[in-house]
Amino acid sequence: MSTGTKVRMLHAEWDDTAVQAEVAAIIAETGAAMDPVGVFPFDTRQQQNGQ
Repeated sequence: MSTGTKVRMLHAEWDDTAVQAEVAAIIAETGAAMDPVGVFPFDTRQQQNGQ
């Protein structure tokens, strides 16, 4: 589950701007990194789309 999804679950009343700000703060605090190519460990979206 993504950080954005978790934030939205905890704060359903927040708008997209507030969610994005919180996600950015969490990533900055934890040192989490985004997967630059979208395939780590694998991209299930590609499998679901038959690619």
